[in-house]
Amino acid sequence: MRHYIGRNTGIIEIRRKDNEYHYKILQTADRYFGEAKNRYKRSIVTNVYKNPEELFDDHSYRKGKCVLHMFRHYIGEESFRRGLKLYLERNSYGAVETDDLRQVLEEASGMSLQLFFNQWLCTAGHPELGIEYSLVEKGRKGEEKVNYNEQI
Repeated sequence: MRHYIGRNTGIIEIRRKDNEYHYKILQTADRYFGEAKNRYKRSIVTNVYKNPEELFDDHSYRKGKCVLHMFRHYIGEESFRRGLKLYLERNSYGAVETDDLRQVLEEASGMSLQLFFNQWLCTAGHPELGIEYSLVEKGRKGEEKVNYNEQI
């Protein structure tokens, strides 16, 4: 999120278009989470289906969009853009697989991305967090409890 300091006010303001973009990402994630909770969970990358239309769901599009957004932050904006440019140059008008994208982004970022791809694209579901908290008077410590469940 980009911030800037107002010239006369000294107040940190968040740019409106950044707020709108992040709100759209949250809406997109909510739609995927709804499908995952109420219908089914599957990996984004799969070759198991009865009809090809089954692949045009919120897992492919909504979860895929969120994973790309997260991935862009993970490797950095510059590496992400450089990798996508390289991917398009090498694969224009050709058939590709998910691993082709991984290899190009590894080259662009200098990072190993196999674990990321396995976790977010090739595994069904998503990490689920359970958070409990309590409010206490000022000056006293409160309790926080975080439960992490593997992808379900």
